[in-house]
Amino acid sequence: MILNHRTCEKPLPLRQLIAEIGFGRGDFLIFLSRKYPNRIIAGFEVSGISIEKAERKLRKRGITNVILIQLDAYQGFYFILAEESVREIYLNFPDPWFKKKHHRRRITSHRNLLMFASRMERGGKIYLRTDYHPLIEFTFSQARSTGLFKILTEDFLGDLPETKYGQKAVKEGRKVYTLTLELIKKPPYTPPRIMGMFNVKVRGVLEEERLANKSFKIGRETVLKTYGVIRTKDGFLVEALLSENGFVQRFFISVKENNGNLIFDVSPFSEVIRTPDLYKAIKTFAEFVVKQ
Repeated sequence: MILNHRTCEKPLPLRQLIAEIGFGRGDFLIFLSRKYPNRIIAGFEVSGISIEKAERKLRKRGITNVILIQLDAYQGFYFILAEESVREIYLNFPDPWFKKKHHRRRITSHRNLLMFASRMERGGKIYLRTDYHPLIEFTFSQARSTGLFKILTEDFLGDLPETKYGQKAVKEGRKVYTLTLELIKKPPYTPPRIMGMFNVKVRGVLEEERLANKSFKIGRETVLKTYGVIRTKDGFLVEALLSENGFVQRFFISVKENNGNLIFDVSPFSEVIRTPDLYKAIKTFAEFVVKQ
């Protein structure tokens, strides 16, 4: 099942989840679903093509205990998962981000490990396997710096099947390394910042030429961009994209006039997670396009 992360209940009312981050073709998800038939398996993947391929495989095999979530892992854990809801996390040959300037993007960065830990139950484990030993060293250092994990170096492969990249590594003669992180201390829970319904009211004259093709810096790592404009019978729809620290939402901003006020809101045709930065973005946009 593909989970709509914008409209689903938050956090999910699930416990003892088994998660795979970056599941690619979905073969390892199938293995997990059979190994844990009474658990829910959560797969996180940013590729829409991978999501669709995995969903077809699961449906063909009649597998019903897997949910697919098209979100970056950090944002997925932050917005979707409850405190102490995750039992195991599998990281199978994640992108090693070779260049030093990109190390902060690694899935086992200090920031990511803190987020994963905040959703894991005590004693839960993160399993990493890779053919790039510097990633093992990096993960060891990052995990130790959190002070939350017991670091285990024994091989955990056992009956685990090879993934596409694992098969390629073995075929090309590269060694596969493993590392296990066991959560022994809980970090403070970081609740997601989600707002209820909102709109922005502004008095003034709308400057239509300012609606399209604009960019706004909302925060240190938050940017709003507007693109095309559609005129409707009662106002405008403005195509927009909001990026919050890599979390991207695409939607339409609705602009309508009501009793002398210009009302700015997310169009009801759009599905979004209403974050505080989304509100700031719409407010910034409204103040820019209205001459007061």
